[in-house]
Amino acid sequence: MKNRTLYILCGGESRRMGQDKALLQIQGKSFLEHIIERTLPIFDSVTLLTGGRSLSTDIRQIPDAMPDVGPLGGILAALHDTQADSIALLPVDLPLISDESLHTLNAPIDKNLDARLAQSTDRIQPLCGIYHIRITGKLEQYLQSGNRAVMGFMEEINCGYFSVSEEEIRNINTPEEYRKFI
Repeated sequence: MKNRTLYILCGGESRRMGQDKALLQIQGKSFLEHIIERTLPIFDSVTLLTGGRSLSTDIRQIPDAMPDVGPLGGILAALHDTQADSIALLPVDLPLISDESLHTLNAPIDKNLDARLAQSTDRIQPLCGIYHIRITGKLEQYLQSGNRAVMGFMEEINCGYFSVSEEEIRNINTPEEYRKFI
């Protein structure tokens, strides 16, 4: 059942990696190509949150709603962009996300929740989740107050969780993590 747009966060600076993480290779494809190929059959559409840059792809791209505020600027852009009551969010550097989790990102969100986030036994991955548009104003205020911490914002809203394996939400942030991954 397709009913939601997936927004893929791929506008980070990849400072720790030293190169664009969206272009890292997995099975002969870039992380971005890999995720797009896996998600297009599941979601109504896929849109890239690119910060302020442009990627070489036919997939629709939008810049952050506010520059230089990290991933929350991308989330805000997606909330402004959507025509639905919620968005699905996934960072480009989670190439091992399961099909089950992708389908969960496309499932209805409980009407009492502001967000539903991926959680393993060890941690929460706030950049892999569903966000209701009712948080838009609260996120704008949070950012306008100078706050940038993603987990700090999660403490401001009503979050639920869905279970994932630790492997699914392990970001690939450094050359060493990428070498171990491949």
